[in-house]
Amino acid sequence: MTQISEKSCRYQDFMQPLEGTLQQLIYQAKQSRASIAFRGLSPAPSAGAKKRKKSAGKAREKSE
Repeated sequence: MTQISEKSCRYQDFMQPLEGTLQQLIYQAKQSRASIAFRGLSPAPSAGAKKRKKSAGKAREKSE
Protein backbone atom coordinates (compact mmCIF):
# COMPACT_ATOMS: atom_id res chain seq x y z
CA MET A 1 0.00 0.00 0.00
CA THR A 2 2.88 2.34 0.74
CA GLN A 3 4.31 1.70 -2.71
CA ILE A 4 0.96 2.55 -4.28
CA SER A 5 0.73 5.81 -2.34
CA GLU A 6 4.30 6.68 -3.32
CA LYS A 7 3.48 5.83 -6.97
CA SER A 8 6.24 3.20 -7.12
CA CYS A 9 3.66 0.44 -7.68
CA ARG A 10 0.42 0.47 -9.65
CA TYR A 11 -2.84 -0.42 -7.93
CA GLN A 12 -3.59 -3.00 -10.64
CA ASP A 13 -0.24 -4.70 -10.06
CA PHE A 14 -1.11 -4.95 -6.37
CA MET A 15 -4.67 -6.17 -6.87
CA GLN A 16 -4.21 -8.68 -9.69
CA PRO A 17 -2.58 -11.45 -7.60
CA LEU A 18 -5.10 -10.86 -4.81
CA GLU A 19 -8.02 -11.20 -7.21
CA GLY A 20 -6.58 -14.44 -8.55
CA THR A 21 -6.20 -15.82 -5.04
CA LEU A 22 -9.73 -14.75 -4.16
CA GLN A 23 -11.15 -16.49 -7.23
CA GLN A 24 -9.29 -19.69 -6.29
CA LEU A 25 -10.65 -19.55 -2.73
CA ILE A 26 -14.20 -19.02 -3.98
CA TYR A 27 -13.86 -21.99 -6.33
CA GLN A 28 -12.47 -24.19 -3.54
CA ALA A 29 -15.26 -23.15 -1.18
CA LYS A 30 -17.88 -24.05 -3.79
CA GLN A 31 -16.29 -27.48 -4.26
CA SER A 32 -15.88 -28.31 -0.57
CA ARG A 33 -18.04 -30.76 1.34
CA ALA A 34 -19.09 -28.03 3.76
CA SER A 35 -20.52 -26.03 0.88
CA ILE A 36 -22.59 -29.00 -0.24
CA ALA A 37 -23.82 -29.59 3.32
CA PHE A 38 -24.96 -25.97 3.71
CA ARG A 39 -26.91 -25.82 0.44
CA GLY A 40 -30.07 -27.21 2.04
CA LEU A 41 -30.20 -24.60 4.79
CA SER A 42 -32.58 -21.67 4.56
CA PRO A 43 -31.07 -18.20 4.90
CA ALA A 44 -31.10 -16.55 8.31
CA PRO A 45 -33.74 -13.86 8.84
CA SER A 46 -32.44 -10.35 8.45
CA ALA A 47 -32.01 -8.16 11.52
CA GLY A 48 -34.63 -5.75 10.13
CA ALA A 49 -37.25 -8.49 10.09
CA LYS A 50 -37.45 -8.63 13.88
CA LYS A 51 -40.11 -6.38 15.37
CA ARG A 52 -39.83 -5.14 18.88
CA LYS A 53 -42.83 -5.61 21.12
CA LYS A 54 -43.87 -2.85 23.49
CA SER A 55 -44.43 -3.92 27.05
CA ALA A 56 -47.88 -3.32 28.55
CA GLY A 57 -46.41 -1.12 31.29
CA LYS A 58 -44.83 1.30 28.84
CA ALA A 59 -48.03 1.59 26.82
CA ARG A 60 -49.99 2.50 29.97
CA GLU A 61 -47.47 5.16 30.99
CA LYS A 62 -47.85 6.94 27.65
CA SER A 63 -51.65 6.99 27.83
CA GLU A 64 -51.75 8.53 31.34
